[in-house]
Amino acid sequence: METVNLFYKEFGSGKPIIFIHGYPLDHTIWLPLVPELQKHAQLILPDLRGYGQSPAPSGVYSMELLAADILILMDKLSLEKAVIAGHSVGGYIALHFARDYPDRLAGLALVASHCYSDSPELIQNRLETAEKVERTGNAKFIAESILPNLTPNEALQEKLGLLIERAKPAGVAGILRGMAQRKETCEVLSNLDVPTVIIAGEMDKHLSINEAQQMTAMLKKPWLEIIRGAGHMPMMEAPQQVTQILLSLLRQ
Repeated sequence: METVNLFYKEFGSGKPIIFIHGYPLDHTIWLPLVPELQKHAQLILPDLRGYGQSPAPSGVYSMELLAADILILMDKLSLEKAVIAGHSVGGYIALHFARDYPDRLAGLALVASHCYSDSPELIQNRLETAEKVERTGNAKFIAESILPNLTPNEALQEKLGLLIERAKPAGVAGILRGMAQRKETCEVLSNLDVPTVIIAGEMDKHLSINEAQQMTAMLKKPWLEIIRGAGHMPMMEAPQQVTQILLSLLRQ
């Protein structure tokens, strides 16, 4: 698979944090954190390959490939180490980055994400959705099924719906197939030697509090933050709380 130059936005200065967005979204989901966080850190918000303003080559976007894209971006920016915050699939990518490039990781925040592999039913669903996106040439139909699972906030659903409708078919199909073939990465959590926080929305339909607690127990220094009233998009639903958690992570 060809290497790509990821589009990214940069704000502030200080310790670097790279924010990896979830599926099928783009870097703009992190913008609510920027006004306060940019006073304390260098914020790097890339669009993953296939999303936003980044190129969308065809093929399977494995988690290893997407983690390597982040490494290439770090090299381009001359960053020796960075804290990585990954949302949903961005957390899967962050865990692969932690496994493959541990010496480049300064800290980790898993936001509404987990280390478990998919069930056979979910794998089948991902592969069928990838085929349908390629067949129809657009991803608009995805919004209908996933928006209610992202957040109970209707105004936010509307905003996220526009993002999903703009998603590129090659990017959607590529990442769906990449997620379908990924393996469990829970041993990565157990081996982490950097400050790590798990951030979970109380009402998240994709990550149960029980799963978040199980993952937290795997960490050498357990740290779990549950965002009351939030669903799968805590950085947009409760930006001030998530900002404070990330500032605490930076201070460590």
